[in-house]
Amino acid sequence: MSDRKTLLPTLESVIWKCNTARCATALLYFVNEDTLRHLDLGFSDYFSVDIPEARAVLTSLADLDLRLSVCKLRMLEDSPFEHPVGDGLMWAVGRFLSSIKSVRTLSLSPSLLSQDVFEVLAQLDNVTSFSVIGREPNRPWPTVLPTEDEAELSRLPFQSLALMETLHVGIATCNAMLQRGRLQALTDIRVWTAYLPPVDAVMDFISAAGQISQLQALSLSVSAAIPLEEDRREYALIAAAFHPLYECSRLRSLELSLACPTILTPTDVELMIQAWPLLRVLRLSGAGCEAINFRSRLNFATLLQLAESLPDLRVLQIDINADLSGVDLERVNHCTQDEMDRRCRLETLDVGWAWWPPNGPSREDITDALLDIFPHGNMDLKWDTQLPKHATMRWRDVREAVIMYR
Repeated sequence: MSDRKTLLPTLESVIWKCNTARCATALLYFVNEDTLRHLDLGFSDYFSVDIPEARAVLTSLADLDLRLSVCKLRMLEDSPFEHPVGDGLMWAVGRFLSSIKSVRTLSLSPSLLSQDVFEVLAQLDNVTSFSVIGREPNRPWPTVLPTEDEAELSRLPFQSLALMETLHVGIATCNAMLQRGRLQALTDIRVWTAYLPPVDAVMDFISAAGQISQLQALSLSVSAAIPLEEDRREYALIAAAFHPLYECSRLRSLELSLACPTILTPTDVELMIQAWPLLRVLRLSGAGCEAINFRSRLNFATLLQLAESLPDLRVLQIDINADLSGVDLERVNHCTQDEMDRRCRLETLDVGWAWWPPNGPSREDITDALLDIFPHGNMDLKWDTQLPKHATMRWRDVREAVIMYR
């Protein structure tokens, strides 16, 4: 490669989509190892059968010892392959990744992830952000998770990894990475999946995340509907599933959007408050379960407790019914300035599937309670769009009254 002529020698960023063998090899003429810092390389699924040109490109790039800071390596069609990616191409992927020791932000397609590749990733000391983006392969990695004892003995270092995320792929991929890595710097876990996980898999994921004591943010979003022929209660996460996370005292953000909501009691919320005093974002929601018996029956007493106990809270999404029972409105309205200052300055309140019985409190009473509980700044009030019409109209009136008051 010493006689290779580089086109555009000052190029710092390259996005290259390889649909043919010739296109793959042409990439090398646009790579200057002294200036390139951002590489986004996509292979057509045609290369999954281990075309020699794909291996040659990755090997040649490895020989250049690129000083990349951002690297994205993916399969373009992002569709499950009939057969796994060939061993030769997987070897070349590992060889290339092991050469980019300066990379800080790394992204891979799920089909390019294997145990060997994962072991290479663990040795990249400068990687702070790692993403797996794409559809679930027909044979996802890993096929078998290690036992607890095996995992403890074989955990891989990942010395600098702070952010781990998976997009589209199933939850098992992130769970495997959590169980196989010694993640001493990890503070942020983000998972968005289009595959419906069984509730046991969600519990395993939360349990694995709970082992990361320094964790500050956890996000899990399931964008998949429960089949009509299945019992939605089988997908309901019990509140006890959160218990492993109580060890994460630095947690600042918890966002769970599941196929079915978790039913919480005031005691559950009190445990969360005690475990996560630094919480800024709490979003707990579930789709497709509009019936009241699938929802929490929390009231404004819980809302007041959250406001008084979590001063850093800014975003709250939780099922809160229009119920003022148990709230000493006189005390709330005539609190001291010091008590008022200690309450959180909430910016967004999403009351979720907030039940408001026809004979419940008036709009004026709910509005006054909200303004007394959250006396600071502007608060954006939201609710579930699937609420019954009478409840939707009442919450809309409350929001308009809150806006007018501010």
